[in-house]
Amino acid sequence: MFNQHKSMSITLPSINKQGANYITCDALFYKTLALTFILSFTSSFLFPAHAAKGGGPGKGNKGANLYKPVPVNILNANNAMPGKYEQEYLPGTVIIKVRPEYRSSCGTDEINIEGFRRLKNDYGFSNIKKQYPNAEIPAVQTSPYAKPFADLSLIYRLNFSAKESVEEVIRALYATNLFTYAEPSFKYKHCATINDPDAANQYHLNILNMYAAWDISMGDTNVVIGIVDSGTDTDHPDLIGNIKYNYLDPIDGLDNDNDGFIDNFRGWDVAGSNLNNIVGDNDPGIKGRNNVHGSHVSGIAAAATNNGTGGAGIAYKCKFMPVKCAADNDSFPPNFVGYIIAGYEGIVYAADHGCRVINCSWGGGGYSQQGQDVITYATINKNSLVVCAAGNDNSTADFYPADFDGVVSVAASNSADVAAGFTNHNYKVAVTAPGENIYSTIFDNVYSYASGTSMASPVVAGLAALSFSVHSNYNPEQMRLQLMASSDAGFGARNPAETYTDRLGSGRVSAPAALTMNPSGVVMRNISAGDHNDNVFQGGDTLYISGAFLNILFPSQSSGVKIYSNSAYLIPVADSVMLGVMQVNEVRSANDVFKFLVAPNIPDDHYVSFNIRISDIGQSPYRQTFDMIFHPSFRNLNNRNVSTTISSIGRIGYVRDNATTGLGFRYKGKSMAYEMGLMTATSAGKLANTVRNAANGYDQDFAYLQTVGPRTPEWSGADALFSIFNDAGAGDQKIGVEISQTSIAPHNAADSNLVIVNYVIKNTNPDTIRNYFIGLFADFDVSSSGAQDHADYDAGLKLGHVHDTQPGGVWAGIANYKITDSPAFNAIQNNATGSTATDFGIYDGFSDAEKVLALTSGTARTIAPAAPANAGDVGIVCGAGPFTIAPNDTISTGFIIIAGQSLESLQASVPAGRSWDVVMGNTLQSETVKLTLYPNPAADKVYISGTGISDGSLVNICDAIGKNYTTALQKSGGRYFINTDILPTGLYTVRLAGKGNAAATKVSVRH
Repeated sequence: MFNQHKSMSITLPSINKQGANYITCDALFYKTLALTFILSFTSSFLFPAHAAKGGGPGKGNKGANLYKPVPVNILNANNAMPGKYEQEYLPGTVIIKVRPEYRSSCGTDEINIEGFRRLKNDYGFSNIKKQYPNAEIPAVQTSPYAKPFADLSLIYRLNFSAKESVEEVIRALYATNLFTYAEPSFKYKHCATINDPDAANQYHLNILNMYAAWDISMGDTNVVIGIVDSGTDTDHPDLIGNIKYNYLDPIDGLDNDNDGFIDNFRGWDVAGSNLNNIVGDNDPGIKGRNNVHGSHVSGIAAAATNNGTGGAGIAYKCKFMPVKCAADNDSFPPNFVGYIIAGYEGIVYAADHGCRVINCSWGGGGYSQQGQDVITYATINKNSLVVCAAGNDNSTADFYPADFDGVVSVAASNSADVAAGFTNHNYKVAVTAPGENIYSTIFDNVYSYASGTSMASPVVAGLAALSFSVHSNYNPEQMRLQLMASSDAGFGARNPAETYTDRLGSGRVSAPAALTMNPSGVVMRNISAGDHNDNVFQGGDTLYISGAFLNILFPSQSSGVKIYSNSAYLIPVADSVMLGVMQVNEVRSANDVFKFLVAPNIPDDHYVSFNIRISDIGQSPYRQTFDMIFHPSFRNLNNRNVSTTISSIGRIGYVRDNATTGLGFRYKGKSMAYEMGLMTATSAGKLANTVRNAANGYDQDFAYLQTVGPRTPEWSGADALFSIFNDAGAGDQKIGVEISQTSIAPHNAADSNLVIVNYVIKNTNPDTIRNYFIGLFADFDVSSSGAQDHADYDAGLKLGHVHDTQPGGVWAGIANYKITDSPAFNAIQNNATGSTATDFGIYDGFSDAEKVLALTSGTARTIAPAAPANAGDVGIVCGAGPFTIAPNDTISTGFIIIAGQSLESLQASVPAGRSWDVVMGNTLQSETVKLTLYPNPAADKVYISGTGISDGSLVNICDAIGKNYTTALQKSGGRYFINTDILPTGLYTVRLAGKGNAAATKVSVRH
């Protein structure tokens, strides 16, 4: 037997508590709407890649089963295009992941794709290297437990001139549609601050009952803990003997074990010596007090014990592998703390080199899809458990990497065995461990104490290593459940319920139980949610949550599941189920078992975290989490080739400032616009709008009266969204109108490159509104960052357009929907600095006066840059007016937003779009129209009869490949006809334009 009194004597220095100066770190956390999580069932309203092909969000979407619950899959809500990043990151560096279909064009240090080569020249990309050069394509898609493997083989790091902003480069990369993601290389602070050396009493050993645990196991030398941190003190007397040495690669200048790393005898330095040039080396030792953090963490997890020196490590017969991720020369006053600048690379190194446990005592608020990929790779591909500090901001907000799926997130407690005042606490926390005033090893061969979740995390990492020493066959998910189920459930009751309930994980870890307990391991898989309607969760809906339960550990006795949320707007109807006894690997389905009512007054864009609490007799409950969005104030509109996001406040493409939350405007997946929004004005100078302003912020003068949603009644010919808003937010500039907006994605192949927005404007004033103008501002970026764009105007079609001047470049444009409208058009050269209608720009701000000029000056400037051969970043304003609107009267107008491969493609789409005669806001024509064509087959002409035909009627004629011919009916002898002599021989579909339920009729043309 091993116990504190007989088989071991630990020499501990005494502690002078009166002289202690406890310091905790201010770990960075920033939350932005651009980096919010949502479920994949809302991704059909955010990302075209996840939407049903050819479909859209309303009940008229034939491409999706609206009654089928949609699987839960956490996504980055701003995957489409970044805005501003508030988490700190390295300048001149971007991380990208190439789409798998371009794999054959990628090498170790090159990406040989035409669109990327242009950007490389534009931005001077250098040092293009695979982030994980040794990563291989997974041989199979999923693990034995049906968890998908991660593919790191297509992730690259790019460097470029620091004079370019990271955001600008990322937007340009996204615009190519070549990459799964593009994001900054975030740097993270440690979750601790080291104080001066002092003797300390390791109270946490007693709280955790470590002496009893060591009677069971002191650890196994084959279990290695990866300390992914700022390095370690490689010659510290309490650390030197417990480093995992790689005897297959001694220090001789050769890569003796052929793993791609030369002389990685005692770990690896991923960040290297120079912050500004990340080149790894074989020395993970710290060089000064800026990086002492990693040595403190190392000692907590695995310091040598029973050696008469310093303190004791939790898993002191396990080994630790130092993986240094902070540069030697990185130090910032006043605390001179080295940032973690290569943490995710460090995790991959540790996973690739056999670490069963990987500790990350650092983090911040920057969500990274690369980060989630790396965690998935470590846990699923490589069978490594990742343990992370939850952060020290006394906050419930997101913190990464701790909040990634699959991580053991660790909160901190203190010597009173209650939550430390600094610790983060949220639903993502798995367990809590002592983290305040923890004594351990630091540079230079001395000891000190520190506080933070940085200290709590290696306590749990060490305990996990001890448990792996006993349960060597466990996978990371099983070990995560083992730690949670064996924790002290009474810990929660010792903390204020209003602050900490369900936010400190399953409890404070308990060492002996983590080694000896045989808990059940029921987990919920295939989680999905639905409302038995359109799966857009609004006030008054009933939310149904389904899934399947799988037991991955030991037989359960009486397991039960309860789901609850952090929102007062979700009222539980059926929130729990008893599963009783479940055998190992037994699966039980649960369809629509959990039900919640959505309160009618739920706020817009309300993000809700759900906590799945799974319990059984004799063990602590453990948890799973997922997030959802309710009452979205935006919807996606998807046509065959174009897609966009429609807001409730006049914005198109993106809902929020700086191109965040939404699809943008996309053509065949390519991002085409940075900003698009509604502007209204009078010639007297009143203005209400929702676009950028003079201070380079954004105006928001529209307030919704009815949030955007599927238009009712449904329309069989198109997907249609409807919303109502007014200009109440414009203050003394308010014009006094109520605007009904109908947004349409037609189903016809001929209309596959466009969406239509139609506005019905009602005068809510007692007086007549005169000289009223309405229009759309669009900052199209059809080339990389718009740098090679040119804007022009087709007066005949009333079509403003922007195109990429490079060979093969694409086009985008906006046309007046009603041919009878008086058009307004202004082609803006964005970097211009004038102040008249023909020479102002927007880089220096878009002033109210400039907006009014752009809308009310007719076709003031029809080309930008002025010389047709030139190119630059441009914007356009396409408008209509002037209108006169009597009190309580309405006028109708609108715009066709188009993209295509050529100007001819855009021009062909304009009459096709105009044929959809969507007018009067709330009323869509819906009469059934049946046409009779004769003769059929036809030669030079075909006669047409049927209901709804009148003088001036238009017909759409569409060939087999979707090319559209729109023409007016002609009349002779009382009969209507169209000339077919201009049509090539073939089969055509004929439809009367402007009739939503018009039946399609076939005609064969033969010459």
